[in-house]
Amino acid sequence: MDTQNPFICPQCGFPIFNRRYPRCERCGDTLPAHLLYSADELAALRSKEARRTRPPASPPPVFGSAETRGSFGGSFTAARPATEMPLTFHW
Repeated sequence: MDTQNPFICPQCGFPIFNRRYPRCERCGDTLPAHLLYSADELAALRSKEARRTRPPASPPPVFGSAETRGSFGGSFTAARPATEMPLTFHW
């Protein structure tokens, strides 16, 4: 298996890992166009990524009633300033 990276910065010899970025990640020199993705290749990549993107997940189900939520040995009330927080937590 050939693991050689054919895309190398001509200025410093650093391998190009991100062909979307127009500068060398080591020396910062502008890379020649033939080492970067073309506009058509970038559009195809963006289209492919958009198809792979999943819609946001629905929120998890809530178990129990409003009266029983938070009754497992702790207080799940709204956040309070640190000066009002107890120093210890008793079960």
